[in-house]
Amino acid sequence: MSNEFVIKDDVYSVLVEYFDGDIINLDKKILSGLKKGKFKKKEVEPIDGNVYKTLRKILKFEEDNPEGYAEIEWIYPEKVEEVQEEEEVKEEVEDITPKEDESEEVKKDPYKSIEYGILKHSVPDFIKKEGDLMKLINKIEDANIEDGGSGAFYVYLKKKI
Repeated sequence: MSNEFVIKDDVYSVLVEYFDGDIINLDKKILSGLKKGKFKKKEVEPIDGNVYKTLRKILKFEEDNPEGYAEIEWIYPEKVEEVQEEEEVKEEVEDITPKEDESEEVKKDPYKSIEYGILKHSVPDFIKKEGDLMKLINKIEDANIEDGGSGAFYVYLKKKI
């Protein structure tokens, strides 16, 4: 039977900031320094006394009862902020995703178009539109499958300008 230990937000924030967010990385010397306001030889704000006591009890339990400690299931607080950030990013991506019924103007814009949003299309198109660049290039063609297939292309340069 495994035991659960629910880690409170204040304890978790200390774990995230100083122990890579994991109880396994908890270290007695670092914890002792944090109580005094020291972390990696730098001054920091001392951690809350109750947080220190909780983390110290965890370390003591690990020392006194390693088998019991190994059976504990650590329950970390839900990362509400991360979930909210992921939702915001998803909304932003949906906002910039091109729609299938693109206008002719959008279709020709490599930064907005479905077809030209792919570098395979937009880079050769850009090169062809640049007269100075085309003077240096003999031809542009799709790459063979062994060289990247549809995701790549060859640019053949002229020998002399």
